Amino acid sequence: LGLLLVFRTNTAYDRYWEARKRWGEMVDEARAYGSLACTVLPLQHAEPLLSLIASFPWVLKNHLRLERPSRPLKRLLSNEMFEALTNSENQPLFLLAKMRSLTHASKGYGVMDKEREMLLACAKGLSSCVGACERIVQTPIPLHYSRHTSRFLTLYCNSLPLVITPSLGWLAPVMMSILTWALFGILEIGHLIEEPFSRGSDDDGLQLLPLNELCRTVRRDVRELLQLARAEAKAGFDPLFGREVPLSTQAAARTTDSWTLAAEKALQPINNAAPQQ
Repeated sequence: LGLLLVFRTNTAYDRYWEARKRWGEMVDEARAYGSLACTVLPLQHAEPLLSLIASFPWVLKNHLRLERPSRPLKRLLSNEMFEALTNSENQPLFLLAKMRSLTHASKGYGVMDKEREMLLACAKGLSSCVGACERIVQTPIPLHYSRHTSRFLTLYCNSLPLVITPSLGWLAPVMMSILTWALFGILEIGHLIEEPFSRGSDDDGLQLLPLNELCRTVRRDVRELLQLARAEAKAGFDPLFGREVPLSTQAAARTTDSWTLAAEKALQPINNAAPQQ
């Protein structure tokens, strides 16, 4: 009985922890995707992609819980995009296709192939998270295994008083209460965490996985990236030299001259030693 309970609880916890790791990876990939989009894309072309990135966690949550598009999506997406998303069968796949389409279109306004590959790698990471989460949802623990464990535990607890009553006497009810609470509690924990994406909650009313909070985290981080990009674009920030105004021709020439002088000064001992060698 102990082997059955431990094996089932460990299996359920593995599913729960795998789901949490995949959503953690999804948050990391979304942040990296948004940061790269703000870095390599022009602002007017980065904003539609950032909108899709901020919407992706909400779409994935609704997909895993079989829910309809939520209110935050209406504020993040345009009316046409929201309507197309609602009519699609696999909404995360639809959103990923739009992200890849925008990324491929960046070739038309000067984005290099290497940078575009980095953006597509982030989209691939998001796609891997979708596949892993779908595998957890679509492959539950076999029902016969759960039923067998429950029946075996019920039979054990019902027959146990016949064994402990002659030796414990009036303490037998107390011991039975403790044993049944512990054993059925372990079984119930396994039932609770085996479906990590469900809308169920624990005794404190908290959901098993804080999916809504993770969605808000991605939306907040992407919004901060967009605000930073807008502020830098307004100030004329040059990300290459770290200046708040574009470099003029004279400033660029002075910078080039200083680099040339510094390089010649660093190489001077080597050039002097070469004839001696």
